[in-house]
Amino acid sequence: MFNGKLLNGAGALTLSYSNNTFNNTEFENVFSENYGGSISLKYTYTTIIDIVMFKNVTSLESGHTFTITSDNFYNTTTYVYNITQIGDQNRLIRNSIEGTFFSTYGNNILSIENYYGTDISTGTVMSFDGDVKAVLKNITMENIYIKDEGSLIRTTNKLINGANISFDFLNVNNIYHENYGYDSTLVHSNGSKIKFNNSTFTNIEGTHIGLVYQENEAVILMNFVDILNFYSLHSHPVFNINNNDFFTETSFFGFSLSLKNVFQDGVLFLINSCYVELYHTEIDNIHYCHENNECSLLKEEIDDNSEAALIEFNGVVDLTTFSMLIKFNYCLLNKIYGLIGFKVKPGMTEISNSMITNSYFKYGLMYFSNEWESQFSIITINTVIFKNNTSYRGTLLYYNDVKSGAPTMISIYNSQFIDNTATNYGGLIYSNGRNDESLGIYITDCIFENNKALLGNICYSYDILHEPFFSNSDPSNNINLRSDKNNFVTNPTRLLFDNYNTDDTLEIYSGDRIDQEYSCTIYDDYKNTFKIDSSINELKLDNLIFYEISLIGVRDKSIRTKVTGSYKGFCINNQCKFKDLRLIANPGEYILQLEIVSFGHYYEFKQNKISLNVIIKECNNNTYINQDKYGVNIKACYLPACEPICMNNGNCVTDNLCDCSNTKFTGKDCTERYKLKRNQFLNISLITISISSIIYTFIIMLFLFYYKNHEIVKAGSYDFLNLILIGLICNFIYILLLTKYNFSDIQCTIIAYLKNLGFSLIFGSIITKSYRVFFIFKAIKTINVKYIILSKYGFLISYVLIQSTLALIEHLTHSSKLIVINDENEKEFEVCVYNKIQVTSSVLNVIAIIIGTCFAYGIRKINKKFKEPLSVPIYIFLSYILLNSVVEKINGNNYTLIYYFNSIGLIISSHFILYFLYIRKFIDIHYEKKNHVRRSNIFMITSTWLNNKAKDNLATPSNVRTNRLSEVVTYKVKGEEEQLSYAEQN
Repeated sequence: MFNGKLLNGAGALTLSYSNNTFNNTEFENVFSENYGGSISLKYTYTTIIDIVMFKNVTSLESGHTFTITSDNFYNTTTYVYNITQIGDQNRLIRNSIEGTFFSTYGNNILSIENYYGTDISTGTVMSFDGDVKAVLKNITMENIYIKDEGSLIRTTNKLINGANISFDFLNVNNIYHENYGYDSTLVHSNGSKIKFNNSTFTNIEGTHIGLVYQENEAVILMNFVDILNFYSLHSHPVFNINNNDFFTETSFFGFSLSLKNVFQDGVLFLINSCYVELYHTEIDNIHYCHENNECSLLKEEIDDNSEAALIEFNGVVDLTTFSMLIKFNYCLLNKIYGLIGFKVKPGMTEISNSMITNSYFKYGLMYFSNEWESQFSIITINTVIFKNNTSYRGTLLYYNDVKSGAPTMISIYNSQFIDNTATNYGGLIYSNGRNDESLGIYITDCIFENNKALLGNICYSYDILHEPFFSNSDPSNNINLRSDKNNFVTNPTRLLFDNYNTDDTLEIYSGDRIDQEYSCTIYDDYKNTFKIDSSINELKLDNLIFYEISLIGVRDKSIRTKVTGSYKGFCINNQCKFKDLRLIANPGEYILQLEIVSFGHYYEFKQNKISLNVIIKECNNNTYINQDKYGVNIKACYLPACEPICMNNGNCVTDNLCDCSNTKFTGKDCTERYKLKRNQFLNISLITISISSIIYTFIIMLFLFYYKNHEIVKAGSYDFLNLILIGLICNFIYILLLTKYNFSDIQCTIIAYLKNLGFSLIFGSIITKSYRVFFIFKAIKTINVKYIILSKYGFLISYVLIQSTLALIEHLTHSSKLIVINDENEKEFEVCVYNKIQVTSSVLNVIAIIIGTCFAYGIRKINKKFKEPLSVPIYIFLSYILLNSVVEKINGNNYTLIYYFNSIGLIISSHFILYFLYIRKFIDIHYEKKNHVRRSNIFMITSTWLNNKAKDNLATPSNVRTNRLSEVVTYKVKGEEEQLSYAEQN
């Protein structure tokens, strides 16, 4: 007996080549850097350990409590009873070791009965190296911490037959396994045989873990074993049975095995070259991470170890022995979640006398894809209840035909399929098998109740030829199955018209539009309508069936044609509809063909075309136009069509082009009116005359200024002569504005004001002058100087102010409006419309003309030598007003005539004023200079008498009486001297 570091001994005792007995012993706080934290048995004979307490004992190499070491030629027998082990709760030992309970090396015999351990760490709990034989009973462990590569039970280094270990009543609770790569937490077996009876494992948690890994012909038997609550953060196989070479003995056998509450998404059984048999096994709540959509939290890529929920075959099958087999007999599989249950790969799967319930497999319990190696596989399902399961497609079987050449045999007998639902197609079976081989699926004497799918409550297949074979010993059962049209549905296989008889022929001209809506429906091999998606809001672009329509020659398919309009579209609500097509082709026989060009998430079917018979008729050139209307190098035969139609008796000469020559209108559809055009020559003439008139009016102003001190100019009143010239300029500007075609509201006000202002300045001045002459010659009264000043300017100023006030009110109240009206020839033009304010101005002007006419008539007999010719302009303007009114009355809608008469009349009357009031004066002045005769002598008396008389009048203006026939009065008003001469020669 020895210990110590130098002798490689245990922490307390090291025994060799001896028989040993330990009773009622306690090891506490024992530490060893070598094998055996407390006891190391090396090549001992028989050792009995009974009622021993191990508390906080540690080995840095192997076996916290004890280590047994021997070789293949030496048998060491050890009996251990009533052991208690209490480890370190703080997990201070960070190194992972072999045997945190014990370790054994060599060909040993070990028996342990009645063990309790807690807070055991860190590493493999029970380590078996070599061909050990061990029996362990009544083992209880809890709170186990495993780090890195380690397991609860680990066997290594098979020498001949490997370890043979039996556990009875092994109860383990709370295992946490922390590692950074895959490892199995319960068992890691290399070539050993391990049997579990009446055992329980609960609350197993880790990061990268499974439960069992076995290799090298290892065998595990689990009888009456419960495994509850298994959680792995990452997805890995739960039972990884990896025998590289075929082993005829069953590698994994479970009887009354219960596996419940597995969180992670790894496959349950990963099988390679071995047999797996499960009897009376319950597998419940597997991959429940799917319930709360937590399986994809780590965003791991789906691989073979996580895609399948139940079984994954991994390896090559020996067809002579079927080296991979898994059996489920009298098993309950409940609430299993995953993309698929298992892949139909080379190997054998048997499920009999079992129940599969309340599970979800997105692509079915069985998923077949011939993308793998072409090897034979057999699946047998016999007397199985398949109930209340759901999937996206095919709750029982999803047959995905990728390529041909992978035979399989699936046989289903005497089974019940109840209340299963696929949210898409195939309530039980979905198959897109479409290659030469038959599916090899046989379903015999089965019961189907209340299975549901969008299409194919029982089966959805590519076509009838690739449908599973259903048979029943009772023919009435087959009839009942077929009675519901949605029980068996195939992929779309054909198109049929809904509203067209294939014997009918559509006769049209080239370029005609087909306005009638045609529809065709998609049918399957059972002549059922093919339902796609009922709501357009739920459609997805990838799921749409698209079609394309073309026009094909019957005798020459290469002949050039063109289809325009809605010749491309998609089908919805099981129908493909089309209309509004324009067919362009040379005369002949054609077919209008609809072809499915994109099948969405459905598979291509051969009868994906449907056609109408079409004849393109010869064009009647007498009635129709035959030309390349649409720019496709094919002539179209058509009647010209105008949209909108030609109005007002316009003639449609070609598409959307109207001939309006015989109407009073113009524009694309003969609805636009012509703009009223004036005679261009007259309009330019008016503009030229107006501008010229303005220019020589300014020239007259200059001459008037030059001769302002001449007696003739003084006699005509220089101020009034200038005001009349300003009024004339307003008239000419008014005429210039009238020559415009377009106006605005403010321009309308300005035009009216210019006309009234010109009238006010001209005729206000003329009326004032006429009145003064009339006053002097006809009235006998006392002359008051203030009254003379007031009578000279008062009327004119008042009249101008009134007209200006009215114009301002008109502008502020927006009374002037520009409107567009039509003449008798439906030509439109713009006119200004005025309200009662402008009427008031016109009434005032009329009153002024009447007053002026009266004064003109009153001074008509005055000797021409003693007065200006004021009557003539008034008579001329009065005539212009009267004639203009007559023209407007007779030709009320002939606005061009009214415009010309108004403009020309105003020009004539204005030039009469220029002539009589100015040009004649300048002519008189010219002749006066030439003859050296002063015309003003007829108005003048001697200057002495004039001055004296003027002084007397200014001194006593209220008492002055004048004789109209013999006296001359000279007076000053506001610094201006004006001479009035009254004389009459005998």
